[in-house]
Amino acid sequence: MELNLPTFSAIAVPESLITTKVLSPEFGGNNISRLPLIKSFLAAGRRKKVLSVVAAVGSGKSTLLAELCSAVVRQGDRACWLSLDAEDNAPPVFAAYLVYALKSFDPALAQSELARLRGNPNHDMGALFDRLIGRMSALPHLCTLFLDDFQHITHPDLLAFIDRFLAHLPPNFRVVIASRTTPPLEFSRLKVSGWLEEVEQDAINLDPASIEALLKQVHRLDLSASDLEALGSTTEGWMAGLQLAALALQNHQGPARELIDSFSGRDKDLARYLLDCVFRHLPPEVKSFLLLTSPLRRMCAELCDLVIEGDDSQATLEVIDRSKMFLVPLDRNGTWYRYHHLFGEFLQSELQRSDRDRHRRTCELAAEWCEKKGKTTEAIQYALDGGDYSRATGLIATHAMELSQKKGDHFTILEWMRRLPERHQNSRPEILLSHAWSLAFSQRNLAARALAEQTIDRIADQDANPLNLNATERIHWNQIARVTLAVVDAASDHVDAGLKAGLTLMLEVPRDDAFLHASIGNCTAYCHFSRRDFFACAAAASTAQLQGIRAESEYATGWACFLLGLAELEMGRLSSAQEQSERLEKCAEDSPVQYLNDLSNLLEAEIASHLGNFDRAAELAEKSKSFPGSFGGVEPMFLAIRGQARAQEWAGNGGEAIRTLLQGQDLALKLQKPRLHNLLAQEEIALRLNTGDPSGASIALERHGLSSGASNPEREGDQPIRLLEIRALLAENRTKEARRHLQHLQRTFGSASLRLSDSIVMHALKSVALWKDGKSLEAARELDRAFDLYRGGGSLYCLYQMCPDLLPLLKFLRGHRSQHPQTDYADSGGQLETVLLDLVARKKFDLAEHQGEVPDTKAEQKVLTKKEQRLVALIEVGMSNEQIAKELFLSEATVKWHLHNIYEKLDVKSRTAAVARAHKLALL
Repeated sequence: MELNLPTFSAIAVPESLITTKVLSPEFGGNNISRLPLIKSFLAAGRRKKVLSVVAAVGSGKSTLLAELCSAVVRQGDRACWLSLDAEDNAPPVFAAYLVYALKSFDPALAQSELARLRGNPNHDMGALFDRLIGRMSALPHLCTLFLDDFQHITHPDLLAFIDRFLAHLPPNFRVVIASRTTPPLEFSRLKVSGWLEEVEQDAINLDPASIEALLKQVHRLDLSASDLEALGSTTEGWMAGLQLAALALQNHQGPARELIDSFSGRDKDLARYLLDCVFRHLPPEVKSFLLLTSPLRRMCAELCDLVIEGDDSQATLEVIDRSKMFLVPLDRNGTWYRYHHLFGEFLQSELQRSDRDRHRRTCELAAEWCEKKGKTTEAIQYALDGGDYSRATGLIATHAMELSQKKGDHFTILEWMRRLPERHQNSRPEILLSHAWSLAFSQRNLAARALAEQTIDRIADQDANPLNLNATERIHWNQIARVTLAVVDAASDHVDAGLKAGLTLMLEVPRDDAFLHASIGNCTAYCHFSRRDFFACAAAASTAQLQGIRAESEYATGWACFLLGLAELEMGRLSSAQEQSERLEKCAEDSPVQYLNDLSNLLEAEIASHLGNFDRAAELAEKSKSFPGSFGGVEPMFLAIRGQARAQEWAGNGGEAIRTLLQGQDLALKLQKPRLHNLLAQEEIALRLNTGDPSGASIALERHGLSSGASNPEREGDQPIRLLEIRALLAENRTKEARRHLQHLQRTFGSASLRLSDSIVMHALKSVALWKDGKSLEAARELDRAFDLYRGGGSLYCLYQMCPDLLPLLKFLRGHRSQHPQTDYADSGGQLETVLLDLVARKKFDLAEHQGEVPDTKAEQKVLTKKEQRLVALIEVGMSNEQIAKELFLSEATVKWHLHNIYEKLDVKSRTAAVARAHKLALL
């Protein structure tokens, strides 16, 4: 049967996933057809969208599904398969295998979702549903998803997810479910709609004609009609019973009726009797092979040779396969096999009953073999299966830090911890600290802190020495533990504690430990960014980036690129931010987890928003919408939620955008992240102003305790809040009060101390106030100052969000420039007012065409703007930055931004060189 699946190397498959769970069993000539049972599901109309097959163990459900899968593919449609087991009843595990199974439909979706799960197991099932439905609906072919052994799924969140999925199936999608028990799903709606086809026990049991066909075609047994009737009566048409009876009859020397009449009991008793009958009559060498290999989750000849201490396993496997002895091929080449679960369970039970030590020995040998073959996860699984917790502890300790800290695969770490007893976890500092690290990045900060602090105490306990450390090791692990705790502080948004710890550790940790220094650098950079000290953030992130490269850690390097890119963006260095974005994208490509891909999307979205490419920003925001539900840092969570809300507002869904921000605030309260709540509250207020709801904005200011009466207006960091309050006052035509607040804000902080984006907003607000006072030309000049700041590297979004307030002034400015092209400000603003008016009208536009002088981050322009030419001329006559600022009515900080851009455009590093280069290019 050809399923048209891509090879496993086609996508990055996480090591922790078992690939055979997504392979459908082979259906060939050794089975009888059961398709007549489901002919209505295969009918041309295809109205049936869900097939439910519910029957007891061994009834042939999987065989029926395998045949249906083969039929679906023959029709030219797509099919994917997922065999479920008890471990899949955890939402993150189920989500990982589900998207892995769907790779045959959408490899790109599977790759990104698997990487996201590896980065953090706290998956947002609602967001996953939205992405799956959206992507599945867009597929051009009919797709069928097969879920086998569904009885293992009982988790309420998973059942709710699957109910929602079935209720919203796209027209091109069908689902087939097989279960030993009736699934606790809402099938009533599907029945009413006519979507549901059901096959239950009575239907799937074989009738006399089918029993005769099975025995003749598959087992070459020709029984009389009376014997067939007796066998059917005894087994009640149960497929497993019939298969096992056939094997027993093949080895029975007397009349068939003699064996049939001796059967007693049903289900488990019958299965055990028949298995005993089959097993007892096997040759000793085959019996020994079956027992010794029964603990293997999957087997090949080489592994079996090791376990049985022989060299003929390939031939034995082929014999067993030809004998129909419940051996399931896992590939078309006869390389990998597994036992039918009933038969395998029986064999394992027999082995543990007769020789428990041999069961452990098989697991031990399999673990050693897998370790040598680089199959670390399977090696750990076998060690855990055999109760060899010492080996599992050693294997996990060897790989855990690499996996959690350098690769960010938190999903696998937490899965290992679930199976490894706590006393073994507590025996190795590598395991404890990897566990704490993964908990910190999984929104489980309290547990992460407790574990990190516990580890520090255990390291410091010289008397009991529970970790068996010498003095040198104690120092080394203490430093790693404190770095981990600093990371936990940063992830928990304990910014001051994280910064203090990072600065202290920077002096203590040996310089040759590149990874620890990369982690310290990222921790301090994150804390500096949280405090809006962008220069310090950039310095720390630059150091972290270099150390991350030295440590060959994509994870650490990627985080450094993310933080450095954000800091450069805030400081107006757009081309540098773009460079970091490209570096981060490369790190994400080399990483097996989704975390870095999300960070890359967030940074690129911020750059797109700065440049006014809101369509691209919205596209990237959609890719990262599930980030807040999985990962814990305030800054990336804020960017993800804000990006989603801004994308919704840009699409004209202001109400939906507000709801997104309110939901984000609820999440912040749930996670006890007050700063995230504050940032989202500010964004809510701004968005209400953007959508023409000034009264709602004023109410929100009061509700969140952000009005000047509830918060000290002179507190550092409150400038954005005060600017929002001034916007609300102007929107309510309280111009005099707004002007008083503006004067107080400028007097208290001064233009130089404001962020670039805040400076743009402040000048725009001044222009609105002047316009409302009837001073149109002064308002135009003030707005041009905001335009100049944008040209110095500021964000176009800062101006776009002001458009409801600026609209009449923008229209005036566009008309005035066309009528008075020789005015002293006619050329300083370019055509930004046209760009903003086009944005308001939701018209597509080419930013480069309208901006003209705006820096292009892809290819820096070599021609200076008229403002920049005038600034170079003032440098030439010997003016200082302060004198230039007064001459051009700019802040000194703005002059510095202009100088930075001039140096980049002219490829120089000093004022003197800039003047010389400008003369050489005939710019002066």
